[in-house]
Amino acid sequence: MFSMSALPVSLESVLRTARVVRGIEARAKDVLCTHWEELDGALPDGGFPRGLVELTAPNGLGGSVSIALSAIAALHASHPDAHAAWLESPEACLSAPAALERKIDLSRLFVVRAERDGRDGRDGARGGQLSRAAVKVVESGAFGVVCVRGARFSEREARRVQLAAEESSSVVLALVDSYESHAPWPSVLRLSLTRAPAAIHVHVVRERRGRVGQRVTLRAA
Repeated sequence: MFSMSALPVSLESVLRTARVVRGIEARAKDVLCTHWEELDGALPDGGFPRGLVELTAPNGLGGSVSIALSAIAALHASHPDAHAAWLESPEACLSAPAALERKIDLSRLFVVRAERDGRDGRDGARGGQLSRAAVKVVESGAFGVVCVRGARFSEREARRVQLAAEESSSVVLALVDSYESHAPWPSVLRLSLTRAPAAIHVHVVRERRGRVGQRVTLRAA
């Protein structure tokens, strides 16, 4: 069974608060601006669209964590009651100092750790715990940003995530290993990332309206 842990907020209180935040502000904006000027300028909508967004990089690195944390920080800055979620396997440990450095409010960051999925999104008798946890978290509608590190969604799971994100006006950032193949996901945006010593190279390779090809080099945060 996957476990959920809050730092220190409970899921029940998040769900209660989410009804207010989602109703007042979350649906008012279709795009989440990260306030990382170079990144927002390269994205077709000037920020992350609501829905499933893929951040693909070799071995799931390449600067995807920095970009994901910037999105959470922007969400927290946008509303005092906005909550975000971070899902990962137990062996991948989100750095609290890195989050605090970006002015992320840890009391509004809900952390979920679950066993990593198998190659096809399933993991023997345990059954794709990370991807299943991600589906449940997104479908809760409680979080303006959901970051999922290392999940292998099945096509059906990815579609459920996309639909739930659209309904709740959430941004779901999937941090994906570009070396791993999977069935095409119905993502609204896919970025290909590569890391240089002091920079992150970003390439827009998929976008729902076909606006692709933009490239930018970000100074590593």
